[in-house]
Amino acid sequence: MWLSFSQAYRTLYAPAIVSAQLRGDRAPAQAGLAALGDLRTRLTQEPSVDVRALCLAAADGGCTAVKEGAALPGGARLQMRVGLQDRGSGVGPVDLFVNGRNVGRTAATALAGGQAEVKLEVPLDPGRNLVQLRVYDAAGRIFTESRQIELGQEDAAPRAHRLFVLAVGIDHFALPDLTLRYAVADAHSFAGMMRQAGAGLFSAVEVTELTDSHATRAGILAALAQLAGKVTADDTFLLYAATHGVKSEQTGRFLLIPQDIGSLGTWDAIDSAAIDETTLIAALARIDAQDAILLLDTCHSGQLTADNLANIGHETGRYLLAAAGSDQEALDSYDDRNGVFVYALHEALAGRAAHDDAGTISALSLGEYVSRRVGELARRKGGAQDAVFRAARGDLAGFPVGRVIGADPH
Repeated sequence: MWLSFSQAYRTLYAPAIVSAQLRGDRAPAQAGLAALGDLRTRLTQEPSVDVRALCLAAADGGCTAVKEGAALPGGARLQMRVGLQDRGSGVGPVDLFVNGRNVGRTAATALAGGQAEVKLEVPLDPGRNLVQLRVYDAAGRIFTESRQIELGQEDAAPRAHRLFVLAVGIDHFALPDLTLRYAVADAHSFAGMMRQAGAGLFSAVEVTELTDSHATRAGILAALAQLAGKVTADDTFLLYAATHGVKSEQTGRFLLIPQDIGSLGTWDAIDSAAIDETTLIAALARIDAQDAILLLDTCHSGQLTADNLANIGHETGRYLLAAAGSDQEALDSYDDRNGVFVYALHEALAGRAAHDDAGTISALSLGEYVSRRVGELARRKGGAQDAVFRAARGDLAGFPVGRVIGADPH
């Protein structure tokens, strides 16, 4: 049985273990292998998925059958009927991918006799569409993929190419022990940079800032939901979040800490109050922008690294640029105004990242510069902050995110 590295990414992606092995420390590798158990058995038990039918939804509630490879009218509502089967490892979330990006996450479905059928609505892009499903096991560690389905959709009337930015920064939490110093300033600086960088390149730039008491769990998810109702496939979307991030000891998943978290007493309390990885991925999947970057500027108490955040990029199919520093580093600034991550972003947008003759900076050049520069800047301050950049699947060209900015955006 063949399985791609991508399908077992959560299980096999372990750069920290590789680094330890190269230093001669074999203990992490041995612990990792023990945790894997009998991987071959687990792989034979992954759930199966079968795309049973495609149809175009009509206003009267009917649905007209569609053949694979068909060219559909612009704005068509495509529905997909999918069969799922448990083969021993349970059935977890179902992710719907269109042209390499996650456009919808469906929670684990109740099974009858080990089987279930789900109906999904598929948002298509103008032009060529490659549609594929990922179905996870109950533990969310390994997924199986459906066959890839190709469809076409007629181009609708051209729409303006806009930039939407959501910048989140939290200094003052409901729990005073979590207080940070520069997260709000970093979010404000990032918002200012993108207003400058996007001007002239995009037809409009819409920036939403959520700071302190506005950046509650409900507030952040509501802002993402509001953007899902505005952003079209032709737009570009950037999410920047500066706050605490932790790795749950119960699930091993990333948790984004909102302003209103009320207790750190138990992992149950933290998991329920935080924005867990699955919730974040589902919220992002509802935002239609073909071009998007997730910028996560997190601090932690020692158990989280930037590599842990790479899963989010992998499961959204989006560009991910993430930094993880210690709590102490987060309390310090690089230049008495901003942290290392935003300082590196400003350098990149001020022209240090590669750009064309018109001064246009792509997502690829921004990510490459910042992911390298964060470590260099942190070491100058005696820190050990790291960063990771993950490009979207198969995208080696990138897309424009802004033009070189001039004056200091503070």
